[in-house]
Amino acid sequence: SGLDEHTFPAVFGLWTWNFLRATLREAQALAEYLLNTAKNVDDSAYKVLAHEALGFTLFAQGKFDAAHTELERSISLCDDSKAAAYLEMSAQDPRVHVRSYDGLALCLLGYPDGALRLCAEARRYANVSQHPFSEAMSQTIGLRVHQLRGEHAVVATQADAAIALCEEHEFVHYLAMARILRGWAKAQRGEFEKGIEEIQDGLQKERAIGALLFESYSLGLLADVFIKNKRYGQALEFLRQVRLDEESTGRFYAAEIYRLLGETYLRSNQNLDQAEHYFSKGLQVAREQKAKIFELRLLLSMSDLCDLRQNPDLCRPQLA
Repeated sequence: SGLDEHTFPAVFGLWTWNFLRATLREAQALAEYLLNTAKNVDDSAYKVLAHEALGFTLFAQGKFDAAHTELERSISLCDDSKAAAYLEMSAQDPRVHVRSYDGLALCLLGYPDGALRLCAEARRYANVSQHPFSEAMSQTIGLRVHQLRGEHAVVATQADAAIALCEEHEFVHYLAMARILRGWAKAQRGEFEKGIEEIQDGLQKERAIGALLFESYSLGLLADVFIKNKRYGQALEFLRQVRLDEESTGRFYAAEIYRLLGETYLRSNQNLDQAEHYFSKGLQVAREQKAKIFELRLLLSMSDLCDLRQNPDLCRPQLA
């Protein structure tokens, strides 16, 4: 089959490395290899992890519907009696990790309540296992779901516990992301300078370890709080660091980056045509990705543009 208890962890580890570093072409090839070879192994654990790898990679590429399908398949194959085997083969618990990521996918697809349900299930599995890495993972990814839902008060309330856990066990990646999210929540609640400092610190830590997967997301959060505080030049400075082509590492967040670019031009009254251009690009991406949460935000931004122009007929084709 090409996979056994010795080679699978190595290939899965190589996939993980490429996934977190956002080298997605390599991650895709490795995930497909894992899935194709796992079909010939008479052990469901291989299939659980292979579907996980492919689902995560599809998510990073902005293919949320396909990702959800793969992640659902992984969850359906999970067996509680194999928890130790999952950890031995992949150093993580897919019962926790997959549910958490599927929560992200469902949230973006427009099912925010289903997302919270899956995140709650992930937390239960993590708590029962008393495996610190699983607990850190479920807490931090859960914060990301609350952020996508716009729930800054919840993020502010829950982030401290996630940060303390990550600091205790030196989980650098999740510590960086939890600090980024706490910084966003602080800035949303009026602690602008402290929030910006914490987001930038978390982003620096992610870059230092080569974890580039969520760089566009982190830059978008920075831009969001700068826009909120009417510091449009600085918002543009961070947004221009994000690549938006088809092969970019931030494809899953591209629609929101386009919206933030449009908001920057709209709110600063610099160039309403440019704002419309970015909103239109964002809508195109959101609809291709079936990302209802981003599509709704873009439609609201486009509506604000129409109001400012006092000519709704100009925007009606985009709102249809």
